[in-house]
Amino acid sequence: MKAKLVVLGVLAVAVLFAGSAFAQRASLYPQGVECYLIGEGTEINLQSPQFIRGDYDASGDLAMPDALGLLLWKYHQPGGVAPSCEDAADYDDSGDIAMPDALGLLLFKYHQPGGVPPPPPYPGCGVDPTEPDGLGCVSFPPCP
Repeated sequence: MKAKLVVLGVLAVAVLFAGSAFAQRASLYPQGVECYLIGEGTEINLQSPQFIRGDYDASGDLAMPDALGLLLWKYHQPGGVAPSCEDAADYDDSGDIAMPDALGLLLFKYHQPGGVPPPPPYPGCGVDPTEPDGLGCVSFPPCP
């Protein structure tokens, strides 16, 4: 998703709705709307962060640590760390991070029956074509 806001008047309010990657970067008002006051001459480019689907740990490669990290975090185990990009953790692009994401990654990575590559963006960097899906992406260092 790409949007551009150029302020031409004296004052404008930019409103970002819940569910967008942009609204998830900061705390939301209870109504699910985030507001910013911006002044004249301000230009804001809003673009969803790029990521590689399935790369939970943002290492630039799909591997065993991605599946393990997802499971440790999802099931509140010691060493579990939340992903910096939830969209990358959603291997099957279901809009939910769950056990099937880890299993799908392992089946594909280790060439097992039923293993299929993840949906775009994969194998390279890209934006989520199914935005908004309720997941966000704060940062993903391997991508621009």
